Amino acid sequence: MRIDYFAEHKPKIIDISREYGILIPLVEIDRQWHLLFETRSKLMRRQPGEVCFPGGRVEPNESCKDAAIRECCEELGITKKNIALIGPMDSFISSAGDHLCPYVAKLRDVDPDSLNINKDEVDSVFLVPIEHLKAQRPESYRVETKLIPRQDFPYHKIGETQTYNWRGRDYVVLFYYFKDKVIWGMTAKLVERLLHYL
Repeated sequence: MRIDYFAEHKPKIIDISREYGILIPLVEIDRQWHLLFETRSKLMRRQPGEVCFPGGRVEPNESCKDAAIRECCEELGITKKNIALIGPMDSFISSAGDHLCPYVAKLRDVDPDSLNINKDEVDSVFLVPIEHLKAQRPESYRVETKLIPRQDFPYHKIGETQTYNWRGRDYVVLFYYFKDKVIWGMTAKLVERLLHYL
């Protein structure tokens, strides 16, 4: 047995579906900090037209941090030198089993109105003052998830019947608002956690 293996083992999360690196971009304008958001292209297969932060799936042999920076550069049309990484924020597992790893960064020498955004992925970008978000109490709604075993699940092997009480989970879905924009779901949860620390 390789018991000593665990002395150097770097723990991972068991049973995650996918891993995503997310960048939470801060932009300073007239001594006021803003968050930069994207509106996803309506051509996207997943969540078209939704508000989000830059980010995407972690590729093989890539860290979450590197994925967050790479995706931000690709989506906003900027370079690494425009990103001053501050550090990681709390990560979480989505209801779909995706592991989201957010990083907070300052964008420097970037004019949000002149970005060469990737139109295949991003329809537009917009800024929201941090103080505007801090002044809001986000709306919250509950969504219940249920575990539903397939027909061939062997209840008899665990001394149970199909009446077994599988524990589901309630998720709190948050909503923030800015002008005609709706910031909700995982993006809103990241905003709430960021504001908790500011």
